[in-house]
Amino acid sequence: MKITSIDILKAIVDSPTPGWFPVCVRINTDEGICGWGESGIPVMTGRDATMVLISEIAPYILGMDHLEHAVIWQKLYHGAYWSYGGGPIPFAAISALDIALWDIKGKATNQPVYKLLGGKVNPRIKAYASQIQLGWGPVDHPIVAPAEYAQEAKRAIADGYTAVKVDPLWTDDKGLCTNPQRIYRTDNSSWEWKKLAPSTS
Repeated sequence: MKITSIDILKAIVDSPTPGWFPVCVRINTDEGICGWGESGIPVMTGRDATMVLISEIAPYILGMDHLEHAVIWQKLYHGAYWSYGGGPIPFAAISALDIALWDIKGKATNQPVYKLLGGKVNPRIKAYASQIQLGWGPVDHPIVAPAEYAQEAKRAIADGYTAVKVDPLWTDDKGLCTNPQRIYRTDNSSWEWKKLAPSTS
């Protein structure tokens, strides 16, 4: 089975956080089996850079056997100047293709990928409600007061979670995002990139 083509897609999803566009790849083979993978950088700075790097390194593996997994990984890592040395952008790009190759292997062998990777190490993994400081629901709304944190935790527990993840420093006491790369809009337009300007001092 040979790799014949690779499609790179920016998924447009209905998300409460505008700008959340998962970058996906589909590796196609000459036997009609395709594999899907996703980059780990779907939002904020780096997303588009990951997409561009995937487009530059993907042609390196055209015509290769999908089973040469380690050979392909090394070719992607050592074969591109900006991949060698690693970092979040190269590893996100390589991992998207790597996941797609595992997907092909699973489909070709009719096995779940976890079995191909050696089996379940832990038969039960706890899921947690993540980032409840943005409110636990379909629309982001930053919370500030301790009572609000308690309310959102109770909502997550009502949904069946037994643990939560929270970043109490995400917002200031007015509900404005403290992250230097984004600000929270109070005009109902949600997240917006912070415009960086030269210092005037």
